[in-house]
Amino acid sequence: MPYALKKVGFIAGTHGYKGYLRLKIDPQSLNNKEYLFIHIEEKGVPFFIEGISNSDIVQLKFIETLEEAKTYIGMEVSVESEDIETNKTSSLIGFEVEITGSNTKGIVRSIDPYPQGNMINCVIHDKQILIPEVEEWITAIDFDLKVISLTLPEGLLEL
Repeated sequence: MPYALKKVGFIAGTHGYKGYLRLKIDPQSLNNKEYLFIHIEEKGVPFFIEGISNSDIVQLKFIETLEEAKTYIGMEVSVESEDIETNKTSSLIGFEVEITGSNTKGIVRSIDPYPQGNMINCVIHDKQILIPEVEEWITAIDFDLKVISLTLPEGLLEL
C-alpha cells in the first residue's frame, strides 16, 4: 500500500553548499522520522533523512550539492502519517472505490489475504468483486473523503 502522508510544510531554501535544505515546518513533525517525502509532480517521493540540525535544517540522502538542493525550493514536504492506524488495510473498509476512466464506483467490504496477495473485496453494481491489491493500480487514497482511486487493466471487472 502507498504511504499515508501528512503535509507538514515546504522547502524554504538551502543552507550551506553541501545540499542541506531549510524547511518551514513545525519542528516536532520530524521527530523519530526516517524519511521526508518531497512532493514532486504531485507524488510524495521519499528521501532518507541523514541528519537534522536546528530542527529545520535537513540533510537528505542523494541531495549533495547546492545546485541539487536549489531544485527543491518551494516544494511541499510530508511525513508518514501517525494518525492512520497501524493496520492500514483494515482502515479501508467502508471506503468508496472509484475506477479511473469510468463511472464505476463501489464500496470496500474487506481486504482478504490470499496466497498470491491481498484482494480488495468490494461491491460494485450489487455484485461482489475481488480486485488484487496491486500498488501500481492504486492511484490515490483520500483518507478524509474515504475514497480509493484505482486504475485497472481493461476487462478486469468482467472476470
